[in-house]
Amino acid sequence: MKPEALFWIDGETVVAAEARVSLHDRGLLYGEGAFDTMRAYGGRAFRLREHLSRFFAAGNTLGCRPDCAATDIEVAINSLLQDSGLSDAYIRTTMTRGAGGFGMEAMEDSPACVFIAVRPLRLPAETCYATGFRAMISDIRRNETSPLSRVKSLNYLDSLLARREARKAGVDEALMLNTRGHLAEAAASNVFLVQDNALVTPGIDSGVLAGITRSVVVELATAAGIRCEERSVDPEEFSTSTEAFLTNSLMEIVPLTEVNHLQVGGGSPGQTTLHLLRQYRDLASK
Repeated sequence: MKPEALFWIDGETVVAAEARVSLHDRGLLYGEGAFDTMRAYGGRAFRLREHLSRFFAAGNTLGCRPDCAATDIEVAINSLLQDSGLSDAYIRTTMTRGAGGFGMEAMEDSPACVFIAVRPLRLPAETCYATGFRAMISDIRRNETSPLSRVKSLNYLDSLLARREARKAGVDEALMLNTRGHLAEAAASNVFLVQDNALVTPGIDSGVLAGITRSVVVELATAAGIRCEERSVDPEEFSTSTEAFLTNSLMEIVPLTEVNHLQVGGGSPGQTTLHLLRQYRDLASK
């Protein structure tokens, strides 16, 4: 029987019961580290090299010094996928500052800890793509002035608290504004609006993670002749948009049909959203 999940930790493949991380690890103690998530289709990780490039760039921003290279992680992911026997899978890469000691100052010569998890994929129900997500605007703000707004850091508490806020409100997702009151992103996804047959999405300087799926959507839209705008977005623009959707590498493109109990567009997934979802799935499954 295949294991539920497989892990690779600093060069060694283990099952969950054998996975160990030091109690001195600074990712555990201080959230000092970064992660990335991606999805495998047919046993192949989609946009793997783009994910790894972002992952290592984030580690560099945080001062992590891994002993392995991106090519080593690529080989390890492909090996884990093969060993797991999973066709469609969730993949997470994590990099911590390592067991660098207690206190504000880490030991400079401490190597980063890098680990990978490959496990079965769990997705929103397919009905969500037919009806769309409902969202609320969270009270928690994204700090667009912080470098962490552009890194998937292990300090993910703002997003976790925002998602918890959404669940308590009985909706699917939380939308986060930045300190200027402009739209940034959702708790775990980027946001797009459709206005006048154009795609509008908050720019990176709004406090947005440069999502891999976000970039693929821009590529697909551009190829289809759909104009794309990256700029500051006021939350009130949902009321004048004909469609909206959320993107991330696991759930792909999910229609957003309600914000703060008000319908977006006609309150059902729009044609631009559904077209891009079909195009995305076609591309990812090739």
